[in-house]
Formats: sequence, C-alpha cells, structure tokens
Amino acid sequence: MSTDGVIMATDANNSKVLFKLKAKNNSTEPNTWLRRTVRMLERSGYAAIPCLANGATASYGEGQTYPRNHSVWLGRNVKSDVVAFRLDDVILLDYDGNKAPQGEIISIRELTDLLGLSDLMQFCTQKNDDGDSLHFLFRWPQGVDRSLYKAANNGKWQKHIDIKTGNQLCYLKRGKQIVEGALPYIDDLPEAPPALMETLHKANIVQPEKPLSASGTDSDIEWLNRTAPEWEALFFEYGFEKQGNKWLHPESTTGNPGISINKDGRYISSHGSDPLCDGHSHDKFDFIAQYQYEGDKSQLLSDIRQNRQACLDEDLADEQEWTSPKELKSKLVPVAPFDASLLPTAVRAYVMDYAARMDNAAPDYAAISVMIAAGAVIGGAAQIQPKRNDTGWKLVPNLWGSAIGYPSAMKTPSLKCGLDLLAHSQKVLDRDFMRRQSRYEAEKTIHGARRADIETRIEAATQAANSALSAGEDEDYEAAVSELMRLQESLKAEPDEPKSRELMVNDATVESLAIMANNNPMGIMVFRDELSGWLASLDSPQRPNDRAFYLEGFSCGSYKQSRVSRAPLKIDRLIVSLLGGIQPGKLAPILAARASGDGDDGLLERIIQMSVFPDLSGEYRDTAPDLAAESRAKSVFETLAGIDTAAVYTFSEDAQKIWDEWAAGHKKREQSASADWQGILGKYPALCAKIALVHHILTEADGIDYENEAFSPAMKVSTDSLCCALRWMHYLESHATRITTYFRAEKEMIPAITLRDRLSQLSPSFTRNSLGQKDWQHLKSKDGRESAIEQLIKTGHIREVITPPKNGTGRPSVSFLVNPLI
Repeated sequence: MSTDGVIMATDANNSKVLFKLKAKNNSTEPNTWLRRTVRMLERSGYAAIPCLANGATASYGEGQTYPRNHSVWLGRNVKSDVVAFRLDDVILLDYDGNKAPQGEIISIRELTDLLGLSDLMQFCTQKNDDGDSLHFLFRWPQGVDRSLYKAANNGKWQKHIDIKTGNQLCYLKRGKQIVEGALPYIDDLPEAPPALMETLHKANIVQPEKPLSASGTDSDIEWLNRTAPEWEALFFEYGFEKQGNKWLHPESTTGNPGISINKDGRYISSHGSDPLCDGHSHDKFDFIAQYQYEGDKSQLLSDIRQNRQACLDEDLADEQEWTSPKELKSKLVPVAPFDASLLPTAVRAYVMDYAARMDNAAPDYAAISVMIAAGAVIGGAAQIQPKRNDTGWKLVPNLWGSAIGYPSAMKTPSLKCGLDLLAHSQKVLDRDFMRRQSRYEAEKTIHGARRADIETRIEAATQAANSALSAGEDEDYEAAVSELMRLQESLKAEPDEPKSRELMVNDATVESLAIMANNNPMGIMVFRDELSGWLASLDSPQRPNDRAFYLEGFSCGSYKQSRVSRAPLKIDRLIVSLLGGIQPGKLAPILAARASGDGDDGLLERIIQMSVFPDLSGEYRDTAPDLAAESRAKSVFETLAGIDTAAVYTFSEDAQKIWDEWAAGHKKREQSASADWQGILGKYPALCAKIALVHHILTEADGIDYENEAFSPAMKVSTDSLCCALRWMHYLESHATRITTYFRAEKEMIPAITLRDRLSQLSPSFTRNSLGQKDWQHLKSKDGRESAIEQLIKTGHIREVITPPKNGTGRPSVSFLVNPLI
C-alpha cells in the first residue's frame, strides 16, 4: 500500500509493516516485485534480508548474524531490485558463467558428472536470460556434524563456482528468473550430494599460510592481539576488580569502576590514575606494553619477534596432539534387543538372514516390516475377539509402525524384507485375478448367447400373453405372464465381474486412496519411505480432512466422502495399514509438539505402536541368501493371499485366562501412568491381540500348499501366539520409551550444539566469562553454558587449560582451547 509518497509492504494479513520505500518520481505505484519476492521467501521458510542502497545488508548485534525480524527494515533506504536471504540450513551452488572469461568455467554437464548426479538442472532455482548464471539449492544431509564444514568455498573447488551455506547470503535480483516463481520449501530441497559436501569439508579446503613476519598480513601486533589471554584474565592478573559490567583500576581512589570493553573488544578507561586514560580506545598490545613493559612498546615488539616463531612451533606441535572431535549425539535410553523368538518359525530364518545380509543391520526393521506386511495381507479376512463375552469388540490385524534411525542405519533396505513378501503376495493375487477374469469373459460369452435365446423367448411369451388377453383366455394369459417374468429374471442373472486387489500404495491423495480402499474392502497398506513428508502433509491447512481419514483407517470404521466434483463415496469398512521410515531429527519437533499438547488426536500414538529405534549396528558381510528360508516365507504369504472368507478368531481356553490376567493388570498400570504415557499404554491391549492373531495365522499357514490344499486355520489363538505377543509388548514398550523421550535428549543437546557451531568465533581460546558476554541463544544461562562446555570437552571439541597465577598468589585462570582440527 502507499501513503504520502511512501510505499509500505506488509505481511499477508496486512497486520505488520515489512519495510518502507520512498516512492520514485513521486509515484505511488507499489514495488510489487520486492513485495512479492519477500512474501515468497517468508512462505517458503527463508529469512529475507534487506539490501541497502549503499550496497550493504542490514546487520545487527555482533555483526556475524542478520535480522530475522522486519523491524530493521523500517526507515531504511532499501533497494527495490534486489533482496537477500540467509543460508542457515541451505547450501547454495552459485554458477557464475556470466562472469567467467571464455573457457574458464566447466560446463553444466561436466559439473553434473563431478557431483555424481544424473541431472543437475532439475535443482536449478534461479537463472538469468542467457542461462549462464545459475543458482542451485540443496539442504544439509541429516546427522552431519556441521562443525567439520566451512561456511563457504568460493572459487577454490572450481573457478567461478561459489558454494555457500550457514551465515552466508544468497541474492535474488530483479530480472533474474526464479524457476517456477517460488523457491522450494527448505524440507523439499534435494539433499546435498556427497561430492558437494566434500567441497566444504575443512580437511579439503587449502588455507593460505599465515606469514611469520611483520611484513605479512598478520602483523606482530595483530598476532599478539589474537593470541593474548582474554581481557578478564589480563585484568585479574594485574589486580583489576570487576564490579557489574565494568572494572575498577587497582590504583583508583574513588572506588567507582571506570574501565569497560567496547563492542570492538577494545579497552576504554575513565580513571584519572590510569596511564591509558587518554580519550582513546586501546588494544591488548597497548595494555600489555603499559602494565608489563612499563610503556616500552619497542621492547615488547622485540620480544614478540624473538619468541613468535617459537610460539608458532609450539602451536603446531600442540595441534599435532589433537585428534578429530567425536560426533555430538543425544544420550538415548536403552532399548530391549530384538529376540528372534518373537517371530513365528515360518518367517524367522528369512528375517534374520535378510538382516544379516544388510551388513548385519539391526533385525528390528526387517521384523516389523514382515509383521505389518502380514497383517496387511490378512486384512479384513480375519478378526480377533479378545474378550470372552464382549462380542462387540473385534479387531482387524492392521498394524502401524515405522523404522526410526539415522541415515546410515539401513532403514529402507531392511524394510524391503517385508515389502518383498508383500510384492510376492500381490503376484499371487494378480495371477488369481487373471484366472477369474478369464472365467468371467467365458461366462460373459455364454451369457451373451443365452441372452439372445432368452430375448427370443421373451418376445414369444409377450405375443402369447397378448393373444390370450385378446381371446379372453385367462389361464393361458396368466401362464404366459408367469413365463415372461421368469425369463426376465434369468436375463438379469449376469456373471459378476471380478475385482483386483491392490495390497500397497506409496503415495496417494486421500481422495484417490478412498477410491482404492472402496475397491479393496480387505484393506490396503500405505508405505512411505520417509514418513516426515507424510506427517507434514497432514498438518497442511489445505488438507484438513486427511488426519480424520487415516485415523478412521486405523480403527477400521466406516467412512463417507462427499466431493462436488465426483459422486459421493461410502466405505463400509476402511482398513489401512502403515509402514515407513523416519530420521530422529525429523521426529523430534513432532514429539515436542505432542508434549506441549498439540496434535493430541492420537495419530502419533498409533504410529509409535510398532515403531522401533534400535542402536546402530552392522559390519560388512557378503553371503548368499538362504533360499530355503525365503521360499518358506513366500509360501506362507501365498497362503495368506488366498484367504477370501472373513472369520472371527478367539483365544483358546488357556490363552483366554492369560489374556484376562494380563489385561486386568495392564489396565491398572495404565490408570496410574502419566497422562502422555496413558495415550500409548491405552492402545497396547488392541495391539497385543492383533500381533497374537498375526502370529497365529502365520504359524497355521506354515507348510500349506497354496495351489493344492485348502487353508483351514484353527479358530482358537494358541497360548504360544499370545505369549509371544506379550513379549512383543515388552520389547515395543522399551522402544516407545526411547522414541517419546528422544526430543528431551535432543533438547538437552541444544546448548552443546550451539557452542560447537560457534567455536569458530571463539577460536583459538575463550573463558567462561567471555562466553557469557556473548549472550547467544541457548547459552544465556550458566547451567546451559556449563553443560555445553562439559559435553564439548568429552567429545574433544575443546580442552580445558588451567594457568597458575603469575606471582604464585591469587586464583588460577581457566580457559578453553578450541580444537584446531575443527
């Protein structure tokens, strides 16, 4: 909007002014490009940064960060044809072909090959008209220790190609096309390929050598200022007393502190007794010259030149003693290890062999994938009634779960263990459908021939009825009418067209999934390789009904869908199984929201039910598959796919007693649990019964010849299956505990992660006091700083150094050296 010759861009609700511009040539036309671009950046999750007319960007605080709010935009002379945004969690590959002389920059095809990609241009987010100035955006890989990487590699990897991230800026200029009109949301960006990450790795970036002489860029005075102790240590050593944010000179007679350190880290004094009280600010060189050399700067410089090489040699020797720091990881609560006896013997050997061939990956992932896949194939063909008398509580064995782990945990390859069996069952169903389709076509041909004969006989019966009616022969008329009705009924008896069953879908809207579910009353399984995207879509304001759909699909209830663009849809029983993988970092904010009361509709508790978060394990292994075990498991799943009649199972007499005793004790335990834990424990009885039913049917199907033998499982679930399900509950509860407490462990790590990421600004050393003066977020409290320091010492990021007092009296000084290998 515009008023009094000033253009003001506001947010989407017109509730907050983002920035102001003076109207050019007295025009009140709003700068639509800048306003639209800023809004696009905000919507896509980026922090927009104003660019000032003098060529600078608006900065604040200590200079190393840029504003995340728009207050600094007000009253500034903001440029209207360019805007910047931060690269906090984004990596920019800037291809400056427009600035490169002929032949000095590699081609896009060569760059694509260097990065190990098949197509780089699909990741292009901005380009000029000539197509020789390009921006490519990537997101940081999950679990990467960012302290091992630089924030920029400008032209050192390839000429005229800059790579930037972290506290760097990307500029969007008017006239340079933004591909598809908007930048992708940060979570939707492709993950940076390993070859690109290597360009930023500190070990791979050649740093210019620091000159050792005063004639170089690092003068003797600069060297001293860089390597001297912190001001606090210097003040304590020479008897200065701290009072609040200022210091009292040791020779002061007034008792009023008059010494401070300004924002540039320089010494300012108002004490009349202080030789450095001359109206100027002073560096550490001036201070040390005055208080250690009685003002003789020449002598101090001579000593620096004499000792600097020795100090450098000492520094280099010290650097060789350092080792690369360990990765910062959350301390997770222990979980129960997976026991192979949790699986029915029909699939046990197959699962354990599959996991072992995944370089001895944790078998937990493969195990839950097989159990969830089995429940999905059985679907609505079986129900279990856990209680003896309550016939109204029956459960379909659809299961929800996920594989939680870091990128190197082999989640996706391990989940294929169950997905392969599911795919095999789909082939059986497809073959059966083709047989039924062929029979249908034959019956349809026969019915077509019969239809012609019936229609001829209908015509004859109609004529007979008319003749009898005209002749007044009532008996003949009634006989003709009866024959006509019989023929018309037989005409309606067309063969039923068979329906194919689809067991799994990877990605589908709720509308299309509802149509699939309507055509698959036995149920369908949704598999998402990365569940975080699916969870994010459920929170989208544009998809308000998706959560309700999936919740109903878990409960196997009825579902009605009404859309203007299509006919209403009514599903008598919506059955949905769910399986996928997710990284812990993506799960943490969801768990935090649950702890704060958001998203308390029970969706997360349902996903957690068969979710596992095992410890990372594995070692290289190269062995042939156990074909006999694989064949046995596939045969069992063939039998499951052949179940076509619904049945209700109950516990055997002995199993029912075990169930009743366990369920009663579990109910008491649930009632005494915390509110958030009740949401998980309350769903365990149903989960236990479902697992018992799946275990029972898998066991019963073992050894059945699908092609030649009818499957008639025992209708009573055995004590063995129930006891195995109860062991599953103990195992899964330990994982649920780790999962639900993960975000708390991550929260405790935030101070240490923050300090780790800021170490480059503290190098080569810092003290507790200098760290406290930074006032950095997550490090404002003393407890947070102490926790961060303790953890970084343990992981080798920093080292504590205690220096005795110089004169043998007073307190020793404590500082922390930053690992030079970071």
